[in-house]
Amino acid sequence: CASDIQKKYPNTVHVSSLETIDVQYFLETFSSEKVQVVSVRGTANLKNVEEDAEYLQSKNPNLDIYVHKGFDSDAAIVYEDLKPHLLTDHQIKLTGHSLGAAISTILMMYLYEQGFSIARSINFGQPKVTNSHGVKKYSFLPLTRVADNNDLVPMVPPITLFDSIHGCYEH
Repeated sequence: CASDIQKKYPNTVHVSSLETIDVQYFLETFSSEKVQVVSVRGTANLKNVEEDAEYLQSKNPNLDIYVHKGFDSDAAIVYEDLKPHLLTDHQIKLTGHSLGAAISTILMMYLYEQGFSIARSINFGQPKVTNSHGVKKYSFLPLTRVADNNDLVPMVPPITLFDSIHGCYEH
């Protein structure tokens, strides 16, 4: 709950539980360092599992790349909710786990395209979000991915016949 997050992370300026997608994130502001940190929760319910499974690639017209349809849809909703709380003179760090990591990766792309300065970001157990063209286009973004060798999530979405249309998902 929001009060628990704000107690544990006193620099929290915004907590959002987006009902339409059942995704939660929070935003911290560190004014002295001119940094804002966005933390996105991972898969926590059946609605999130449905979004994880919506893995057909769709062309994002703003990014001009193919992305995981479910993750991109969630990222767009989070972005619209987050935008009014971002400070243009601060660097933005993003983090997330699983679904949250996928959303935060796409958010990095959105924020970069809108002119925000992106700081080194760290994701945990991130599934793949785009194909080789998307990876090449955004490979310069300062993202560190942490994955456990026993975790299957970083290996999804699986390779399917549909990959022949736009190319396989890649990290």
